[in-house]
Parts: sequence; C-alpha cells; structure tokens
Amino acid sequence: MSTPQITYPCRWSFTLIGTDETAMRAAAAECLGTNAYRLNLSRQSRSGKYTSLHLDTEVSSEDERN
Repeated sequence: MSTPQITYPCRWSFTLIGTDETAMRAAAAECLGTNAYRLNLSRQSRSGKYTSLHLDTEVSSEDERN
C-alpha cells in the first residue's frame, strides 16, 4: 500500500476523545496558540462519560500534523 501524497499547507481534521470537555478545549487552545481553528462537539458516549470533539485547522507540514 502506498503512502498518500499530502500537499502542505492543508486543512486537517482531528478527533479528540476524553472525559473532560473543558480540559480538552483548553489543551487544544494551548497547543494551537494563535493558529485559527474550529472546535465543535462531535458526540458523547451513551453514559456521558466520554466526549469527542472535532478539530479542524490548517497544518504546514507533516511534523506539525503529527
């Protein structure tokens, strides 16, 4: 299987999963600094213990994406 060729900069989406939505939002803001991003609630587990957030931002390189 070949590795996909990605042209940078490009938009990239991430899914964040955790138990504390407020802490996840704070961590995303800290990691991304002044970079523009969108962070939306995606899903919550049936029990409400886990929350997933959808993060969309622009990445400049593979290192930044990883």
